[in-house]
Amino acid sequence: MSDELFVRKLEETIISSKECGCVSDYECDCASDECSCDEVSEHLFELLDAQMPEEQAARLRHHVETCPNCSRLTEAEAHVRDIVRRS
Repeated sequence: MSDELFVRKLEETIISSKECGCVSDYECDCASDECSCDEVSEHLFELLDAQMPEEQAARLRHHVETCPNCSRLTEAEAHVRDIVRRS
């Protein structure tokens, strides 16, 4: 996939970040431990940079592993970081 196409897909993922089929935009039932898609989105950079307490990071990682939308968002950000590192 070209970097331009990837960036377009990332933008689409971010725009639709609440479309995982959950009850509301702020509460996601995709994972247990009461973690929301909104919380993952708000703390994504801290999570990827390992700049948060391990207990919170573990809770967010669990959500990312069980929520298809948050998984895509996390993978997309990791890919963007990889592109930046290579440039």
